[in-house]
Amino acid sequence: MSIEVRKLKTRRLNNMNQYPPEHHREDSFKKIVQTIKAFPFATLVSAQNNDSFITHVPLMYYPDSGEHGKLVGHMDRNNPHCGYLNKRQIKAVFHGPNSYISPNDYLTSQLPTWNHITVHITGKCKVIESTNEVKRSIMRMTEFLETGDNPFILSGDNTKMNQIINFIVGFEIGITTWEGKFKLSQDKNEKDRIAAKLKLISNGIKGNEAFIETIMDEESAEFIP
Repeated sequence: MSIEVRKLKTRRLNNMNQYPPEHHREDSFKKIVQTIKAFPFATLVSAQNNDSFITHVPLMYYPDSGEHGKLVGHMDRNNPHCGYLNKRQIKAVFHGPNSYISPNDYLTSQLPTWNHITVHITGKCKVIESTNEVKRSIMRMTEFLETGDNPFILSGDNTKMNQIINFIVGFEIGITTWEGKFKLSQDKNEKDRIAAKLKLISNGIKGNEAFIETIMDEESAEFIP
């Protein structure tokens, strides 16, 4: 048995009572922020007593607030989740690349698994009271998300935005704790880690086109008179 394999087995045994295992925990806040920026569409989770509320929204990271910065987003005022935002703890989950890894993808004998990059953020939420501030945050998020050669510029006097602004709730989440769960076959040897990385990359957009076409065709058919 090689020294590298013995080290991997020892590390795995030492981490059996930890979750996530130490080798799956990302300690670099820089990488946490990179994940948030690259995959801003988050899952927001609030809980009270036996009720839980889950909403999916894009969130933008602002570094200039508190020790870890803050997240800013918007929500439809008719969403009941709005009643569980202000001055309450909330969690945001950011989902990075993920993929099934078959034993056939490895160079040595392994079990099937699912690799992923995930970020969990916990923070104190505050509703943004100022309409102008909400508008500015929408404009800033639009600027960040517009990445094409001819980016759309949302101006403050945009008629459509001004017509619906009172139906939008803006909020910010002051980050108190963060956790990176980067499960990337770190407990495998170097060749298997590289093989798993290549599989994760190749599966990044694999099958998306056909799936989206099918879903959108079915959705459109429901609205055809």
